[in-house]
Amino acid sequence: MNLWEKTLKQLVSVLDTTGNDCQKIRLDLERIQKDLVSTKASIEAMVAKANGEYEATRKVLQKNVDDAQRAVDHNNGCFKDAGRALATIFSFGISCAVQDGVLQ
Repeated sequence: MNLWEKTLKQLVSVLDTTGNDCQKIRLDLERIQKDLVSTKASIEAMVAKANGEYEATRKVLQKNVDDAQRAVDHNNGCFKDAGRALATIFSFGISCAVQDGVLQ
């Protein structure tokens, strides 16, 4: 064999090996791409679930706050401001009863 034949055989061998390595890398990349798509879908589902739970909890808490505010607004008629509070204290609650319509 001459030098050119040996060189060409060696180059063909290197190209075959490199082609096989590239094929393995391509298959790995395809597998990774499929895994990424699956992972993305899982994360999106988890985020959607967390958003739904957050929104439901926020609505419950907002309702509790609104109910508490209504209760405070309903029960502080005699002490809404300093003037009413002093009048209620110094009249021993009579002014509060008048405000609520108890003594009318």
